[in-house]
Amino acid sequence: MKTFRALISLVRAFGFKPKYLLLFGFRVAIQCSMVVFLALDRLLLPGVTSTPLDRPVFLIGHLRSGTTFLHRFLLASCPELRGLQMWEMLCPSVTARWLMRPFRGLLGRISLDAVYDPKIHRTGLLTAETDDIAIAFRYSDGLLSWIYNDAWAAEESDAVVSEAVHASSRSRAFPVYMRGLYQRVVRRGGSRILSKSFYGLFCVDHIREVFPDARLLLLIRDPAEAVPSMMSMQRSVQGALHDHERDPDLAARYYRNLYRASLAYYTEFHRIAVAHPDAVVVVTHRQLIERFEETFTRICGGVDIELTDALKGKIAQQISSQKAHHSGHEYGSDQFEISPEQITRDFAFIYENYEV
Repeated sequence: MKTFRALISLVRAFGFKPKYLLLFGFRVAIQCSMVVFLALDRLLLPGVTSTPLDRPVFLIGHLRSGTTFLHRFLLASCPELRGLQMWEMLCPSVTARWLMRPFRGLLGRISLDAVYDPKIHRTGLLTAETDDIAIAFRYSDGLLSWIYNDAWAAEESDAVVSEAVHASSRSRAFPVYMRGLYQRVVRRGGSRILSKSFYGLFCVDHIREVFPDARLLLLIRDPAEAVPSMMSMQRSVQGALHDHERDPDLAARYYRNLYRASLAYYTEFHRIAVAHPDAVVVVTHRQLIERFEETFTRICGGVDIELTDALKGKIAQQISSQKAHHSGHEYGSDQFEISPEQITRDFAFIYENYEV
Protein backbone atom coordinates (compact mmCIF):
# COMPACT_ATOMS: atom_id res chain seq x y z
CA MET A 1 0.00 0.00 0.00
CA LYS A 2 2.73 2.49 0.92
CA THR A 3 4.67 1.60 -2.22
CA PHE A 4 1.58 2.49 -4.23
CA ARG A 5 1.19 5.70 -2.21
CA ALA A 6 4.76 6.65 -3.14
CA LEU A 7 3.91 6.15 -6.82
CA ILE A 8 0.83 8.37 -6.46
CA SER A 9 2.89 11.09 -4.76
CA LEU A 10 5.32 11.23 -7.67
CA VAL A 11 2.57 11.17 -10.30
CA ARG A 12 0.73 14.02 -8.56
CA ALA A 13 3.92 16.06 -8.42
CA PHE A 14 5.33 15.39 -11.90
CA GLY A 15 2.58 13.75 -13.91
CA PHE A 16 2.60 10.19 -15.17
CA LYS A 17 5.90 8.95 -16.55
CA PRO A 18 6.63 5.36 -17.64
CA LYS A 19 9.75 5.30 -15.46
CA TYR A 20 7.59 5.74 -12.36
CA LEU A 21 5.63 2.63 -13.27
CA LEU A 22 8.91 0.76 -13.80
CA LEU A 23 10.15 2.03 -10.44
CA PHE A 24 6.93 0.87 -8.79
CA GLY A 25 7.30 -2.59 -10.36
CA PHE A 26 10.93 -2.80 -9.27
CA ARG A 27 10.07 -1.86 -5.68
CA VAL A 28 7.23 -4.40 -5.53
CA ALA A 29 9.50 -7.09 -6.98
CA ILE A 30 12.20 -6.31 -4.41
CA GLN A 31 9.72 -6.40 -1.53
CA CYS A 32 8.17 -9.67 -2.71
CA SER A 33 11.60 -11.26 -3.11
CA MET A 34 12.51 -10.14 0.41
CA VAL A 35 9.43 -11.80 1.86
CA VAL A 36 10.06 -15.04 -0.05
CA PHE A 37 13.78 -15.34 0.67
CA LEU A 38 13.50 -14.32 4.32
CA ALA A 39 10.90 -17.08 4.67
CA LEU A 40 13.37 -19.49 3.04
CA ASP A 41 15.97 -18.42 5.61
CA ARG A 42 13.63 -19.40 8.41
CA LEU A 43 12.97 -22.75 6.72
CA LEU A 44 16.54 -23.63 5.71
CA LEU A 45 18.42 -21.83 8.51
CA PRO A 46 16.07 -21.99 11.50
CA GLY A 47 18.64 -20.51 13.89
CA VAL A 48 19.57 -17.56 11.71
CA THR A 49 17.75 -15.02 13.88
CA SER A 50 18.74 -16.45 17.25
CA THR A 51 22.26 -15.03 17.21
CA PRO A 52 22.78 -12.76 20.25
CA LEU A 53 23.83 -9.20 19.46
CA ASP A 54 26.56 -7.76 21.65
CA ARG A 55 26.04 -4.11 22.63
CA PRO A 56 25.01 -2.78 19.21
CA VAL A 57 25.96 0.85 18.61
CA PHE A 58 23.34 3.14 17.07
CA LEU A 59 24.71 6.29 15.45
CA ILE A 60 21.81 8.67 14.88
CA GLY A 61 21.73 12.13 13.36
CA HIS A 62 20.14 14.48 10.85
CA LEU A 63 21.18 14.13 7.23
CA ARG A 64 24.48 15.92 6.50
CA SER A 65 25.35 16.16 10.19
CA GLY A 66 28.57 14.15 9.90
CA THR A 67 27.12 10.69 10.49
CA THR A 68 28.67 9.25 7.31
CA PHE A 69 32.12 10.48 8.27
CA LEU A 70 31.89 9.12 11.82
CA HIS A 71 30.25 5.87 10.69
CA ARG A 72 32.97 5.08 8.16
CA PHE A 73 35.80 6.16 10.46
CA LEU A 74 34.52 3.86 13.20
CA LEU A 75 34.16 0.93 10.79
CA ALA A 76 37.63 1.48 9.34
CA SER A 77 39.28 1.93 12.73
CA CYS A 78 37.48 -0.57 14.97
CA PRO A 79 37.67 -4.16 13.63
CA GLU A 80 35.07 -5.35 16.14
CA LEU A 81 32.35 -3.18 14.53
CA ARG A 82 30.27 -4.31 11.57
CA GLY A 83 27.93 -2.16 9.47
CA LEU A 84 25.46 -3.08 6.77
CA GLN A 85 26.49 -2.54 3.16
CA MET A 86 23.92 -1.25 0.73
CA TRP A 87 23.64 -4.53 -1.18
CA GLU A 88 22.98 -6.39 2.10
CA MET A 89 20.02 -4.11 2.72
CA LEU A 90 18.65 -4.70 -0.77
CA CYS A 91 19.33 -8.43 -0.41
CA PRO A 92 18.79 -9.15 3.31
CA SER A 93 18.34 -12.92 3.03
CA VAL A 94 21.32 -15.21 3.70
CA THR A 95 19.92 -17.65 1.14
CA ALA A 96 19.61 -14.95 -1.52
CA ARG A 97 23.11 -13.63 -0.82
CA TRP A 98 24.50 -17.15 -1.18
CA LEU A 99 22.86 -17.39 -4.61
CA MET A 100 24.29 -13.99 -5.56
CA ARG A 101 27.82 -14.81 -4.43
CA PRO A 102 29.16 -15.41 -7.98
CA PHE A 103 28.00 -11.90 -8.96
CA ARG A 104 29.25 -10.01 -5.91
CA GLY A 105 32.32 -8.74 -7.72
CA LEU A 106 30.10 -7.03 -10.28
CA LEU A 107 28.30 -5.05 -7.59
CA GLY A 108 31.41 -3.04 -6.82
CA ARG A 109 31.56 -1.87 -10.43
CA ILE A 110 28.08 -0.36 -10.39
CA SER A 111 28.40 3.40 -9.96
CA LEU A 112 25.72 5.53 -8.32
CA ASP A 113 27.48 8.78 -9.20
CA ALA A 114 24.78 9.69 -11.70
CA VAL A 115 22.37 10.11 -8.78
CA TYR A 116 24.66 10.84 -5.82
CA ASP A 117 27.23 13.51 -6.64
CA PRO A 118 30.49 12.10 -5.19
CA LYS A 119 31.48 15.63 -4.10
CA ILE A 120 28.49 15.55 -1.77
CA HIS A 121 28.12 11.88 -0.86
CA ARG A 122 30.25 9.05 -2.21
CA THR A 123 28.50 5.69 -2.04
CA GLY A 124 28.12 2.32 -3.77
CA LEU A 125 26.50 -1.07 -3.40
CA LEU A 126 29.48 -2.42 -1.42
CA THR A 127 29.68 0.65 0.83
CA ALA A 128 28.41 0.74 4.42
CA GLU A 129 25.30 2.89 4.38
CA THR A 130 22.42 4.19 6.44
CA ASP A 131 19.89 1.63 7.66
CA ASP A 132 17.15 3.91 6.32
CA ILE A 133 17.78 2.33 2.92
CA ALA A 134 16.75 -1.06 4.31
CA ILE A 135 13.58 0.43 5.80
CA ALA A 136 12.72 2.30 2.61
CA PHE A 137 13.03 -0.78 0.39
CA ARG A 138 11.27 -3.16 2.76
CA TYR A 139 8.40 -0.91 3.87
CA SER A 140 8.43 2.12 1.52
CA ASP A 141 8.46 4.08 4.76
CA GLY A 142 10.79 5.85 7.15
CA LEU A 143 12.35 9.29 6.99
CA LEU A 144 14.32 8.65 3.80
CA SER A 145 11.21 7.45 2.02
CA TRP A 146 9.32 10.53 3.24
CA ILE A 147 12.03 12.82 1.83
CA TYR A 148 11.99 11.07 -1.55
CA ASN A 149 8.23 10.73 -1.90
CA ASP A 150 5.90 12.38 0.61
CA ALA A 151 7.77 15.69 0.78
CA TRP A 152 6.42 16.48 -2.69
CA ALA A 153 2.89 16.72 -1.27
CA ALA A 154 1.04 20.02 -1.00
CA GLU A 155 2.60 22.41 1.48
CA GLU A 156 1.24 22.12 5.00
CA SER A 157 1.86 23.78 8.37
CA ASP A 158 4.86 23.06 10.58
CA ALA A 159 2.67 20.92 12.85
CA VAL A 160 1.24 18.82 10.00
CA VAL A 161 4.69 18.16 8.50
CA SER A 162 6.08 17.31 11.95
CA GLU A 163 3.32 14.78 12.53
CA ALA A 164 3.89 13.25 9.08
CA VAL A 165 7.62 12.90 9.71
CA HIS A 166 6.99 11.28 13.09
CA ALA A 167 4.39 8.93 11.62
CA SER A 168 6.75 7.84 8.84
CA SER A 169 9.52 6.78 11.22
CA ARG A 170 8.06 5.83 14.59
CA SER A 171 7.36 2.10 14.24
CA ARG A 172 8.49 -0.81 16.39
CA ALA A 173 8.51 -2.95 13.23
CA PHE A 174 11.60 -1.11 11.98
CA PRO A 175 14.08 -2.04 14.75
CA VAL A 176 12.57 -5.54 14.89
CA TYR A 177 13.23 -5.95 11.16
CA MET A 178 16.73 -4.52 11.48
CA ARG A 179 17.50 -6.93 14.34
CA GLY A 180 16.97 -9.82 11.93
CA LEU A 181 19.30 -8.22 9.39
CA TYR A 182 21.98 -7.63 12.00
CA GLN A 183 21.74 -11.23 13.20
CA ARG A 184 22.21 -12.47 9.64
CA VAL A 185 25.50 -10.60 9.17
CA VAL A 186 27.08 -11.38 12.56
CA ARG A 187 25.90 -14.97 12.90
CA ARG A 188 29.43 -16.32 12.37
CA GLY A 189 31.75 -13.40 12.95
CA GLY A 190 30.80 -12.33 16.46
CA SER A 191 31.15 -8.63 15.57
CA ARG A 192 29.32 -5.76 17.18
CA ILE A 193 26.84 -3.99 14.94
CA LEU A 194 27.30 -0.31 14.14
CA SER A 195 24.04 1.10 12.83
CA LYS A 196 23.77 4.48 11.19
CA SER A 197 20.30 5.93 10.75
CA PHE A 198 18.13 9.01 10.54
CA TYR A 199 14.80 7.33 11.34
CA GLY A 200 16.25 5.92 14.57
CA LEU A 201 15.75 9.24 16.36
CA PHE A 202 11.99 8.65 16.32
CA CYS A 203 12.43 5.03 17.42
CA VAL A 204 14.74 5.50 20.41
CA ASP A 205 12.23 3.96 22.82
CA HIS A 206 11.62 1.02 20.48
CA ILE A 207 15.37 0.55 19.93
CA ARG A 208 15.99 0.42 23.67
CA GLU A 209 13.20 -2.15 24.02
CA VAL A 210 14.34 -4.39 21.14
CA PHE A 211 18.06 -4.00 21.98
CA PRO A 212 18.29 -3.75 25.80
CA ASP A 213 22.08 -3.29 25.80
CA ALA A 214 22.19 -0.84 22.87
CA ARG A 215 24.60 2.07 22.94
CA LEU A 216 23.05 5.24 21.51
CA LEU A 217 25.28 7.90 19.96
CA LEU A 218 23.52 11.09 18.83
CA LEU A 219 25.34 13.48 16.51
CA ILE A 220 24.19 17.05 16.00
CA ARG A 221 25.43 19.79 13.66
CA ASP A 222 24.73 23.49 13.40
CA PRO A 223 21.34 23.76 11.60
CA ALA A 224 22.75 26.63 9.53
CA GLU A 225 25.17 24.07 8.05
CA ALA A 226 23.28 20.77 8.10
CA VAL A 227 19.90 21.94 6.80
CA PRO A 228 21.13 23.80 3.67
CA SER A 229 23.63 20.99 3.03
CA MET A 230 20.81 18.44 3.11
CA MET A 231 18.73 20.58 0.78
CA SER A 232 21.68 20.94 -1.59
CA MET A 233 22.18 17.18 -1.65
CA GLN A 234 18.50 16.66 -2.41
CA ARG A 235 18.63 19.32 -5.11
CA SER A 236 21.34 17.23 -6.80
CA VAL A 237 19.60 13.87 -6.27
CA GLN A 238 16.07 15.00 -7.14
CA GLY A 239 17.36 16.91 -10.13
CA ALA A 240 18.89 13.70 -11.46
CA LEU A 241 15.71 11.74 -10.76
CA HIS A 242 12.97 14.23 -11.68
CA ASP A 243 14.49 17.46 -13.03
CA HIS A 244 12.21 19.10 -10.46
CA GLU A 245 13.49 22.66 -10.81
CA ARG A 246 11.77 23.01 -14.17
CA ASP A 247 8.81 23.92 -11.95
CA PRO A 248 10.14 26.63 -9.59
CA ASP A 249 6.99 26.63 -7.45
CA LEU A 250 7.14 22.87 -6.93
CA ALA A 251 10.84 23.04 -6.08
CA ALA A 252 10.31 25.86 -3.60
CA ARG A 253 7.48 23.95 -1.94
CA TYR A 254 9.65 20.85 -1.68
CA TYR A 255 12.48 22.77 -0.02
CA ARG A 256 10.08 24.40 2.44
CA ASN A 257 8.77 20.96 3.40
CA LEU A 258 12.34 19.74 3.90
CA TYR A 259 13.00 22.74 6.13
CA ARG A 260 9.91 21.95 8.22
CA ALA A 261 11.01 18.31 8.46
CA SER A 262 14.43 19.42 9.71
CA LEU A 263 12.81 21.61 12.33
CA ALA A 264 10.76 18.61 13.50
CA TYR A 265 13.92 16.49 13.58
CA TYR A 266 15.93 18.90 15.70
CA THR A 267 12.98 19.35 18.04
CA GLU A 268 12.80 15.60 18.58
CA PHE A 269 16.57 15.42 18.98
CA HIS A 270 16.42 17.92 21.83
CA ARG A 271 13.52 16.08 23.44
CA ILE A 272 15.41 12.77 23.37
CA ALA A 273 18.62 14.32 24.70
CA VAL A 274 16.74 15.87 27.61
CA ALA A 275 14.57 12.82 28.32
CA HIS A 276 17.41 10.26 28.23
CA PRO A 277 20.57 12.03 29.46
CA ASP A 278 22.06 8.83 30.90
CA ALA A 279 21.13 6.60 27.95
CA VAL A 280 22.53 8.61 25.04
CA VAL A 281 25.92 10.08 24.16
CA VAL A 282 25.49 13.48 22.49
CA VAL A 283 28.31 14.73 20.27
CA THR A 284 28.41 17.82 18.08
CA HIS A 285 29.96 18.07 14.64
CA ARG A 286 31.94 21.08 15.84
CA GLN A 287 33.50 19.02 18.63
CA LEU A 288 34.55 16.37 16.11
CA ILE A 289 36.18 18.96 13.88
CA GLU A 290 37.84 21.13 16.52
CA ARG A 291 38.63 18.59 19.28
CA PHE A 292 38.66 15.24 17.54
CA GLU A 293 40.91 13.31 19.92
CA GLU A 294 39.08 14.45 23.06
CA THR A 295 35.66 13.92 21.47
CA PHE A 296 36.45 10.51 19.99
CA THR A 297 37.88 9.35 23.32
CA ARG A 298 34.57 10.33 24.93
CA ILE A 299 32.68 8.43 22.23
CA CYS A 300 34.75 5.29 22.88
CA GLY A 301 33.96 5.47 26.58
CA GLY A 302 30.27 6.02 25.92
CA VAL A 303 29.80 3.08 23.55
CA ASP A 304 32.31 0.64 25.11
CA ILE A 305 35.07 0.69 22.50
CA GLU A 306 38.56 -0.10 23.75
CA LEU A 307 41.00 2.71 23.02
CA THR A 308 43.88 0.54 21.75
CA ASP A 309 47.25 1.76 20.53
CA ALA A 310 46.18 0.95 16.97
CA LEU A 311 43.05 3.07 17.39
CA LYS A 312 45.10 5.92 18.86
CA GLY A 313 47.23 5.76 15.72
CA LYS A 314 44.10 6.04 13.54
CA ILE A 315 43.00 9.05 15.57
CA ALA A 316 46.35 10.75 15.02
CA GLN A 317 46.11 10.09 11.27
CA GLN A 318 42.61 11.54 11.17
CA ILE A 319 43.67 14.70 13.01
CA SER A 320 46.44 15.18 10.47
CA SER A 321 44.17 14.60 7.46
CA GLN A 322 41.45 16.92 8.79
CA LYS A 323 43.84 19.87 8.64
CA ALA A 324 44.24 19.43 4.89
CA HIS A 325 40.64 18.45 4.08
CA HIS A 326 38.46 20.72 1.97
CA SER A 327 34.99 19.70 0.86
CA GLY A 328 34.01 20.25 -2.76
CA HIS A 329 30.37 20.63 -1.69
CA GLU A 330 29.34 24.28 -1.79
CA TYR A 331 25.94 25.45 -0.56
CA GLY A 332 24.16 28.25 1.29
CA SER A 333 20.76 28.85 2.87
CA ASP A 334 20.12 31.77 0.49
CA GLN A 335 19.90 29.25 -2.37
CA PHE A 336 16.64 28.01 -0.81
CA GLU A 337 15.11 31.35 0.21
CA ILE A 338 16.00 30.81 3.87
CA SER A 339 17.76 33.61 5.70
CA PRO A 340 20.37 33.03 8.42
CA GLU A 341 18.14 35.08 10.71
CA GLN A 342 15.25 32.67 10.18
CA ILE A 343 17.41 29.67 11.05
CA THR A 344 18.75 31.43 14.15
CA ARG A 345 15.20 32.21 15.24
CA ASP A 346 13.59 28.84 14.44
CA PHE A 347 16.43 26.77 15.92
CA ALA A 348 17.13 28.99 18.92
CA PHE A 349 16.58 26.04 21.27
CA ILE A 350 19.52 24.25 19.62
CA TYR A 351 21.91 27.19 19.84
CA GLU A 352 20.97 27.69 23.49
CA ASN A 353 21.66 24.10 24.50
CA TYR A 354 24.40 22.64 22.26
CA GLU A 355 27.92 23.61 21.24
CA VAL A 356 27.20 23.56 17.53
